[in-house]
Formats: sequence, structure tokens, C-alpha cells
Amino acid sequence: MKVWVFVVPLALALPAPAGAQAWIGQVVGNMAAQQAAAQREHECMMGQAQPATEIEETRASSDAAMRTYWAMVQANPGKAQLSRLFWPVSRAQWSAGGKTVTGAEIDHVSDPFAARAPGGRIEAVASAYLRSGDGKRVEGYWLARDSAGLPVGAYRALLNRDLTGWRLVELSLVDPASVPASVTQYCHKAGDVEPYRIAYAEMEAKRAAKNARKQAERARREAERAAKAGGLR
Repeated sequence: MKVWVFVVPLALALPAPAGAQAWIGQVVGNMAAQQAAAQREHECMMGQAQPATEIEETRASSDAAMRTYWAMVQANPGKAQLSRLFWPVSRAQWSAGGKTVTGAEIDHVSDPFAARAPGGRIEAVASAYLRSGDGKRVEGYWLARDSAGLPVGAYRALLNRDLTGWRLVELSLVDPASVPASVTQYCHKAGDVEPYRIAYAEMEAKRAAKNARKQAERARREAERAAKAGGLR
């Protein structure tokens, strides 16, 4: 059986000089972009917050969403068509008193805080507020007050951004006494920073211990070489 071997000249196998430069530049650029993305992810998971300006730019839209919600549940209890405030509706959740309503069924909920406080109001700004480290989510707590200014309840809201601004995705009715002074920083979802910090600290401790062992071994060998060299004199 004959085996045919085709030899391609190296010059033909490699890109032309200009093309090669562009290809190398693209590879280097991709590597740099990947390294930068990995560094940003690490900083995010270590609990780095968004810049203050990036947090503030979300507030007007979030506060407006909560004011609109309050006005709707007061004006039309049980038939407020609330799902239009949520995005995406397929993931929408409304929770109160241990009961969770999802999707378009939110259109039929009755808000007990609004029923308890006719003529009441929701605070203009959140009492605790956070934009996730990755910038994709807002979480805040808004107090509802009766006409005398006394708190009747609080809302824990999660909001996602769409083309029109920040819209609700989850809304929970909670006891005002449970509202935290601040929302603990997270990157992608609540509670993801602390486990990452612990795992990273453990990894760094192991790396430091390994380096220490290497340095000790290097020092031992150098001492042995020095001792042997001294014995030959």
C-alpha cells in the first residue's frame, strides 16, 4: 500500500506577516480581557461595592417603582394588575404572611399594609439599600406608614433592570422591626461573598504555607552546600 505524504512549506502554513501580527494582537487582547474579567469577578466576590455614582443612579427608578406599587394597592385592592410592575413576569414573586404568589397571579393580591393604612404613605426613599456587586440587581427596604406617620409594615424588594429602568422581580411584606440598618454586600446573590472570602483565605494560607516550606527547603540545601564547601578547604 502506498502512503502519500504531502509536505506543506512552513511559510505557507503560517499567516502572512501582517495577518500574523493581527492574530497575535487578537490573542493577546483576548487574554488581557479574560484576566481583567477574572480580576473584576474576584473583587466582586470579595465584596467590593459598585461606585457610589452607580448605586445612586438606580435610586430614582427603584423609589418610583415602590411608590407606584403603593398607589396601585391602595386604589384597587385585589385587582390592581400589579404584574405590570414586575419583570420578568415569569419570575415574579409576591410574599406575605408565609404565602407566596407568582407570575400573573400577583394581579389579584390584596396588600394588608395598604388595607391597614388608608391615606397612608410609603417612604420616599429606602431605609436600607444595595446594588449588587455585579450591578445586575437592586435590593432595598421601604417602610409603609399610616396617616399619623406610624409604621404599619415594610417591603423588601428585589429589582432587575429592563429597558425602561428598574422593575420589581420579588416583593416581600415584612415586619418593620426586622428591617436591617443596611443590606449586606453581595456579588451575584445574597450570601455569596462570605463563603468566597473564607475559601480564598484558606487557599492563600495553603499557598503561603507551601511557599514557606519551599523556602525552608531551599535554605536547608544552601546551608548543606555551604557546609560541604567549608569542609573542602
